[in-house]
Amino acid sequence: MEMAILPEVTQSTEEVTLEDIQVGDPAVNTAEEIDRLRRLIWRHRHLLIGKGNALPPAARGIVCDIDVRGAKPIAQRVRKVAPPFREKLSDLIKGLHELGS
Repeated sequence: MEMAILPEVTQSTEEVTLEDIQVGDPAVNTAEEIDRLRRLIWRHRHLLIGKGNALPPAARGIVCDIDVRGAKPIAQRVRKVAPPFREKLSDLIKGLHELGS
């Protein structure tokens, strides 16, 4: 069995402030609605993307061929990847996918 080690990851996005969040349309939404949405987004910012960053697409259709000698697979749920690691992990998966093709 071979193991892969993720390289050291540096912060690739700027810090985001509450004022940077652009939501709503002042012609349609009230100032209170816009402020409420901004605060909701701010409260859950750890789940969202940073300034100038985008989430990588979901890794679908990737096949990993590992010899497990007949061991039964264990079903696990999908886990979130912390924003600072997404870009490096995406590059690693793409590299592994290219090697397997």
